[in-house]
Amino acid sequence: DNGLEVAMVQWGAMPKVRVTLTVRTGNAFEKANEVWLADLTGDLMREGTTTRTATDISTEAARMGGSLNISVGGDTTTIGGDVLSEFGAEYAGLVADVVRNPKFPATELDRLKTNMTRNLAVALSQPQQLALQKFRAVLYGDHPYGRVFPTNEMIKGYTLDQIQQFYSATYGAGRARLYVVGTFDPAVIEGSIRKAF
Repeated sequence: DNGLEVAMVQWGAMPKVRVTLTVRTGNAFEKANEVWLADLTGDLMREGTTTRTATDISTEAARMGGSLNISVGGDTTTIGGDVLSEFGAEYAGLVADVVRNPKFPATELDRLKTNMTRNLAVALSQPQQLALQKFRAVLYGDHPYGRVFPTNEMIKGYTLDQIQQFYSATYGAGRARLYVVGTFDPAVIEGSIRKAF
């Protein structure tokens, strides 16, 4: 009822299921002074929810035979992974908690920004990345597709408030699709999804 589209596909014979939430958000939705803000938002979402710590999330996903990944792209961000079939319904709830109830802990922000600054330095030392930056700038101009790298000043200036505003503006059920693929009980998975999301 909230607008979330769900596709469930029975496939394969192995007792595994993949649960992936795809949200229409990413680098293309950043402003000119917000390059990589979508990435920082994804990084901070990994650091826990209002009911689970980052360690809890990792431990629970591992107990189910998998992990929970967040991947930020140009136009979409994906949250999810593969687990053993018997845990599919429980894993759907874990994915829902991560995307719906991020804690955005302020204590982790400086560490994540330091990591991001280091990653930027590495990228800018590679000729291929510099060529990509120039090519995209020529091709797309001032469109978000044309902005490949932030400046160090941008990264240092990012605040928790900016991250929360970006999350509020670009995450939501109407912008998302949930895919369940593998071997699973459709009725049990659907019930879990309806409850969790």
